[in-house]
Amino acid sequence: MIKLFLKVILLLLIATSLFSLDLSVVEAIFDEDDFELMMQSAIAEKEGRLEDAIALSFRRWQNRREAFGLLFIISLHYNELNNPEMSGRFFLESLKRATVPFNEEGIDKQFSNVYASNEFQKYLNEALVINKQRRINQGTISYIEITSKIRYRTILPDNFSPDNEYPTVIFMHDSGRFPLENLDGDFGLLRENGIILVVPEAPFPWEWSILVPTSFSWEIAGRYAEQSNQITMNHILNLNRAIKGKYNVASMFLAGLSQGGAHALSIGLQNQNSFDGLISFDGDLSLAGNSVVENGKIPVLIISTDTDLAAYERLKAKGYKVEKYQFDGDYSITSDTVQKVISWISEN
Repeated sequence: MIKLFLKVILLLLIATSLFSLDLSVVEAIFDEDDFELMMQSAIAEKEGRLEDAIALSFRRWQNRREAFGLLFIISLHYNELNNPEMSGRFFLESLKRATVPFNEEGIDKQFSNVYASNEFQKYLNEALVINKQRRINQGTISYIEITSKIRYRTILPDNFSPDNEYPTVIFMHDSGRFPLENLDGDFGLLRENGIILVVPEAPFPWEWSILVPTSFSWEIAGRYAEQSNQITMNHILNLNRAIKGKYNVASMFLAGLSQGGAHALSIGLQNQNSFDGLISFDGDLSLAGNSVVENGKIPVLIISTDTDLAAYERLKAKGYKVEKYQFDGDYSITSDTVQKVISWISEN
């Protein structure tokens, strides 16, 4: 046993002397900015450069091997490129690295270009076998309602005084994120301009996160969708009341990014007396349904790209006091857009 141990040590010493790690390679890996890679990938995808988007996503995955969702995104890109072999391979690899069974509903629609091909079906069938065994081993995910405490963060203005009144923003983060992940440094402008920022954590785990195996979502897909949306609405309305009871709130605005933006619009339009305005960063009206009534009284700010202003057009047609702010680039929370929010809040 001792001799074996010495042999292992000797082999390690030989290996490290023959294959010393180049510090320039180490620095290059450490210097990889995941957010920058994500932005570059989003731009490449928007411009139709899917091969570049795939390469960038794969670089992200190399630095974040737990982010199996990135492999799933790559498989969807290969579907768009009509490459069933690569689409199927990356789909299978993403499933192998997942920690929970995936939802088999809708796979045919997500992979509509390659689904019928023999190459994709080969990988899909292997994935389904793994998924079936995983369901046997882990069981299926179901939900029960319980009373629980859900975290939120409050960022108070500079020189805050409990005796003063402050405009307040409840911000609903994007899906698969954490409460402060979308904020970066730009939301510090709210604090500097005398605005309270409240960032609640979404109530549901998001198992298929592109970032980490467990992060948070405002909804549960599938048969729990309607029930989970109602829970999210109650969560935000309870938080609204709690914040108004805790601070001197001059005005209350509900905001959100992407999935959070869609929920902010839906909740705010259904509860117009509870908020003084709604702010959507890249959110849509997919959840609003019949709540977009004629001549709504609540003011709305839509922050989005030039090509994605459907929510603005629909609200405008319904007679709302709605304003749009179009931005350049692919990330809607910047110093310019936050500055627009500040000036818009002061006017409403």
